[in-house]
Amino acid sequence: MTRPPKRCLTALAGLTLLTVGGMIYILYRPQSLLVFHIADKWGLSVWITHLRQCAPTLNMPEWVIYSLPGGLWAAAYILIIEAITQPWRRRKRMLWASTIPLCGIISELLQGVGCLPGTFDIIDVLCYIVPIAVYTLLKMKSSLRVVKE
Repeated sequence: MTRPPKRCLTALAGLTLLTVGGMIYILYRPQSLLVFHIADKWGLSVWITHLRQCAPTLNMPEWVIYSLPGGLWAAAYILIIEAITQPWRRRKRMLWASTIPLCGIISELLQGVGCLPGTFDIIDVLCYIVPIAVYTLLKMKSSLRVVKE
């Protein structure tokens, strides 16, 4: 049996992170958020209510509910962009892969100085920094491996 191409596995990992982040958001965030109003307009609130009723009552730390989904989505974006742009040069891929996590970091910083509505949260910043740092380190490690060989 042959293995699926690396691009497929990378995209699948990204979609998995996207789903996990989405499920945390849908199951455990307050329903007063805009996304729930949009879901209601689309007729999805019955499904969401059912999912929330079936979800286990977990005593998760606040950062898991409020910060981790953003970090998972940033990591998912990086992986999906990496899969899509596989044939491109490394720098161009890294530039595209870093855009969303950097936008998340910048938006948090702008919230901190009052230029954007919202509440600055250092944990949110860390959740955006970790995926981009891991991605960059892995890219640096793989480029060093190529140089050594």
